[in-house]
Amino acid sequence: MMFPGFSELSEEGEAVGKTVTLTRMLLEQAGYRANIRIMPAARIWRGHESGQVHLWPGILNKPDLENHTLLTERDLGQVGINLYYRPTEPAPVSPEGLAGKRLILITNYT
Repeated sequence: MMFPGFSELSEEGEAVGKTVTLTRMLLEQAGYRANIRIMPAARIWRGHESGQVHLWPGILNKPDLENHTLLTERDLGQVGINLYYRPTEPAPVSPEGLAGKRLILITNYT
């Protein structure tokens, strides 16, 4: 999936980024050739179901795919979660300061 710095398309349309480089290196060391593509989540999941996608360094808990997925024992990496707030307001205390508040979740952006 598109995640700037980790997995994104170069100007030439090739998959690049830290996760892409690490995944490619791990597969090459294991003796596999890889065709690494950047796709939306729904296409990745459909690809898993149809057999067109064989490996995805991504979300760990996709219930519909549990019976057809082997998970690693270790994390490939971690991504921090930031909580942004208005400059005119005090920083909220997480998580108790978020109770009863409305949040906007922004994914796949740094």
